[in-house]
Order: sequence, then structure tokens, then C-alpha cells
Amino acid sequence: MEFRGAFASRLDGRHWIKYEYDALAELAGPSGEVMKDQLRNSTPNQSVRLLLASGDVKRVGEEQVRGVKTVHCSGTADVAELARSSWELDEEQSAALRKQLERAGLTTERIDIWVDERDLLVRKTERGETAGGGFSSTVHYSDYGTPVSAEEPAASDTVGFEELAGAGG
Repeated sequence: MEFRGAFASRLDGRHWIKYEYDALAELAGPSGEVMKDQLRNSTPNQSVRLLLASGDVKRVGEEQVRGVKTVHCSGTADVAELARSSWELDEEQSAALRKQLERAGLTTERIDIWVDERDLLVRKTERGETAGGGFSSTVHYSDYGTPVSAEEPAASDTVGFEELAGAGG
């Protein structure tokens, strides 16, 4: 994951956090396998599926998002139930995840999506409250089908997730 600005300065000027999926899953406790699967298989349509599965979807209206005409939909999702149904957790995993989420104070999440005329996700926001405070995430999507390439960042510009977790980061 790449970070910039103030967050990068907290990483001693490094801009990248490297994580191994299995290490993340182990460090995260009961939610680790869910997190691992979500990070490995995350696609733009996943948020749409989660929102539709919540049963609490309302059409808010039509809006322009970065010059694109979209339909805005919104809903509230039970986080543990969505995780259980989306990642096919067994009863033991589901109970452990629900307990971990309740300890964290996270039970529901508000999801808003904006979809274009081709049924492609243009923007997604997720908001919720935890015992440690609120969170909000906004992601914009564009350029579907555009070829991309990626290079591993320099080791000197990278910090390991395990190092951050071990330091209370």
C-alpha cells in the first residue's frame, strides 16, 4: 500500500507498507481470514454486491461524479453478517468474527455507491463508528479495461506491516 503526506512522515519518510496475506490474517485474529480474502479478491463490484446483500438499499437520486452521470444508492450493512455470507465462514469463524467486531464497536457500516450508465462503479464511500472513533473511506473508479503495469518499490522506501503492528503502529 502506498501512503503520502503526513502518514508517510510517520513512516520515517517511507511511502510503502508491505504485507504478506498470511501474516495479515494471523495478526488480525478471527477477522484475519476475511481480511486476507477481501484484500486478495477485492473488485469494484464487491461493494455493490455487499450493499445489495444488506437488503437496505435505497436509490438516492442521479448525480454528476467527476463529470459522469451516475445513479447514487445508499444503505446500511451489518458488517459481521455481510462478512459471514460473503466469505462463507463456518459458525465458529462467524461467531469469533462477530465477537471481535463487537469489541471493536463496529456493527454496521454505511455504504454509498455511484454507478454509471454502463453499471460500472464510479465512486464508493464507506463510513462507520468504532470504539476508537469514526472512519470514512472514499474510492473513485475510472479507466476500466486500461492495461497497467506495476513495479515493486525500493526496499529503502518500504516498511513491513509486521514491524508496524509490533510497534503498535
